[in-house]
Amino acid sequence: MFKRLICLLLAVGLVSIFARTAAAHDPIRVEYTTTDGVKIVGDYWTPIKTTKTGAPLVMLLHMYRSDRTAWHPQIIALEYAGFAIMAIDLRGHGESIEPAEMNLAARVQSRDETLFNAMHKDVAGAYEWLRSRSDVDLSRIAIIGASVGCSVALDYAQRDLSVDTVALLSPGTKYLGVDSMTHIKDFGPRHVLLITSEEERGGGFDELVSAAKSGGAHVEEKVFAGSGIHGTRMYGQVGGVEERIAKFLETHVSEMQGEHVYGTTVSDAYFTQKQIAVMRFKPGILRTYSSAAEAEQRGLKGRGK
Repeated sequence: MFKRLICLLLAVGLVSIFARTAAAHDPIRVEYTTTDGVKIVGDYWTPIKTTKTGAPLVMLLHMYRSDRTAWHPQIIALEYAGFAIMAIDLRGHGESIEPAEMNLAARVQSRDETLFNAMHKDVAGAYEWLRSRSDVDLSRIAIIGASVGCSVALDYAQRDLSVDTVALLSPGTKYLGVDSMTHIKDFGPRHVLLITSEEERGGGFDELVSAAKSGGAHVEEKVFAGSGIHGTRMYGQVGGVEERIAKFLETHVSEMQGEHVYGTTVSDAYFTQKQIAVMRFKPGILRTYSSAAEAEQRGLKGRGK
């Protein structure tokens, strides 16, 4: 009887694992070139829930010497939360190692800080690739980062105020020369989730939380027991972390009422659709906000105000 019960429990567990794995449809392979000439490779999962205005977007940024496949355990929860999903290999990692003359992989190995401080361009390139897709609502953006991917996420988010929320797995104050303390202070009145282990808490986690709060961010923090569990290694080790992250992002990705307005990455002004139609902007600088109220909450001002 005991053996039959054990076999039954194992069978149920295997069925559950298979169902969760099989639920995610295959991604689209993505390739694009950044403004400084790096060829980035990624995966894009189209949303399983379609709406007239498009699905919210989540971008996934991996750890040092990792790649985009590390996010596979998180995909199911994000899909069922309604997200379109983009996971990229950051420059010098995975398949993002071209052009050869830039020696990207070698510079990762040597921990070249200039390389890591340029990774925000990899995220900006993903945004540009996504701009042409009708299944994404670029006024609703979330980012998940792990380890140095946290630093890249914060670097990009302080440049792009249309990002609504970020989740950070094992963040640090200055991974590989990227100054997260400064960037999180500039995050402003947006929502951020920080997750780490008790073992790694002394690596600047509390300082980051304090800096985020001092900059006006809405902070949720989670410290779990355990050791040797860093970044995406949490998956399969910290129970329920995938669902917690997905729920946090789903809750805090903006969906404010009103017409979209448009800002840029080079000024503090926002514009209506009619204003945008008669103005000429350089490619790559436009960003979309869910409403004028959201843009103003992020510190932008209407043109002429």
